[in-house]
Order: sequence, then structure tokens, then C-alpha cells
Amino acid sequence: MVAPQHYGGLALFALALASYSRADSDFPQSVWHEDYSSAETTARESDKALLLFFTGSDWCIWCQKLEQEAFRETVLSGSLASVAVPLRIDFPQSRALPPKRQRANAILKEAWNVDAVPSVILYDPVSKKELWRHGYAQISADDYIDRIRRAVAFEQGLNKPLDSQ
Repeated sequence: MVAPQHYGGLALFALALASYSRADSDFPQSVWHEDYSSAETTARESDKALLLFFTGSDWCIWCQKLEQEAFRETVLSGSLASVAVPLRIDFPQSRALPPKRQRANAILKEAWNVDAVPSVILYDPVSKKELWRHGYAQISADDYIDRIRRAVAFEQGLNKPLDSQ
């Protein structure tokens, strides 16, 4: 049995663990890259677009909504990785990233002119063109994947712009 004086410490530990796991375990990491160079190389070699997701995973409610509505299901089904190489650029507040990752993320934020999160950028590393940029958008996972496919197809000359149905 745990002594009564330890209940407060256990409660704080449980709360910290819950908030840490909310930011990380709810967001499937398997297909998400964290290193720009490797993600861009993978995208170029696999002839896919690069999807940059700038997020504040543990504090930004709109980032969390976008993760749940558009990314979680697409990652779990594998459909996101079939159309783009996803790169997650995180700016958490309740946990510290390694200093090297913090610097790299800050450099990417400045290089891509990102002034708010969430920001999502679809980029073609072959043509070096930005195909699509948005913040939070209420969109289903299927519609999100369809928009990515249409943006890439339009860039490849298949004449399917994002605003066509």
C-alpha cells in the first residue's frame, strides 16, 4: 500500500505522464520524419511530395484537432505515406526537445516563413515548388488525402487543381 504522503506525488506523476503521452502516443510516429534532410531525400527518391507539419503538439488546440481529423486516420491507414513523405516539426512547451532538434526546427520555421501553428506545407522537392499551404482546416482524412493527390497531380501536369471536383 502506498503511504498517504505519496498520493500527491503519484497524482502529479500520472498527470505529467498523461500529458506527455497525449502529445506523443496519440500521434502515430511510425511514418513521420523529424529530420528535414532525410525526409527531403526520401521524397525526392520516391517521387513523392514532402508534407511539412509545423505543430505545437502539446499546447496548440488547433494542431491537435488537425492531427485527429486529418492525420491520425491517414497515418494509421498508410494512405498519407502513399502520397507524401510527412515531416513533423514540433514546438512543444511542456517538454524539451534535444537542443539540436530545437535549433533545426527553429531554422525550418524561419526558412519556410511560418509564423503560426498549425502550418502545413506540401512541397515538391523535384520542381522545388510549394504546392499547398494552410493552417487549420476542418477536413476529413479522405478529403485531405484527395487534396494532396490532386495538388501533386496538378504539379505533374495532370490538370487537377485543388479547387476542381
